[in-house]
Amino acid sequence: MNNTEPSQPQTMVPDMTSNELAQKYGLDKPAYRVKELPRKILPIGLTSIYAAANRGELKISKCGKTSFVFADDLARFLDSLRAA
Repeated sequence: MNNTEPSQPQTMVPDMTSNELAQKYGLDKPAYRVKELPRKILPIGLTSIYAAANRGELKISKCGKTSFVFADDLARFLDSLRAA
């Protein structure tokens, strides 16, 4: 019998905190509205952003009618694009 514990999922950069990862990409706000991502942050359109969310690659949160992405989730998404 093997008494090893199950391995934890590895992150892209295990020694970086979420805040450091967000700073790596110049994300200075804690969250961004989805509508501002194509203009200010990402070189892709809204359709591609929502498609990434539907595939589970980008987490979109809602508060009332406003859809937004937390900076650390956006940084993880950007990091995954680099790894691809």
